[in-house]
Amino acid sequence: QLYAQQQQQQQAQEQQQLYAQQQQYAAQQQQQYAAQQQQEQQNAQLLAQQQQLQLQQQRLQQKAEELRQMRAQQEELARQQEQQELLLQQQRQQEQQQLLLQQQRQREQQQLLLQRQQQQRQQEQQQQLLQQQKQQQQQQHRCNFLIGLEKSRCFLIFSDWLYKMLGRWKLGWVVRSTELPRTE
Repeated sequence: QLYAQQQQQQQAQEQQQLYAQQQQYAAQQQQQYAAQQQQEQQNAQLLAQQQQLQLQQQRLQQKAEELRQMRAQQEELARQQEQQELLLQQQRQQEQQQLLLQQQRQREQQQLLLQRQQQQRQQEQQQQLLQQQKQQQQQQHRCNFLIGLEKSRCFLIFSDWLYKMLGRWKLGWVVRSTELPRTE
């Protein structure tokens, strides 16, 4: 009996130890399960944080792309404005050059017109001078002709007078009267 009791006690102790080991193993499993759950939660949180960071990074990249596009658009607008200003400046220069050319042509035309007017006035003056010279020559010819006629007439009158005077002088000294031929 004593041996049976010792055996029973030993079995009971072994069963208690086994039960304690089972309880300890169950507790360890519960701890491991809780740790696993906590790790999964942390992993889920980390994954959520990582996704949130990825979203933020995508947003930042999108904003950076938008800013880059805006800068590119601003640069393009500035380049277009510079080109437009250059074109406007070139157009103004061309207009000024055309205006200067028109003014120069107008001045040249005015000078040509003045030269033509001067030439016309000179021609008119020359024609007037020629007419005056012709008139003077005609008047000179007329005067010369009249003077020649007058001289001839005076010479004839003087010759007649002289002849008459000589005839009278001869009649005063010659006894016989003779009729002297006379020219009228």
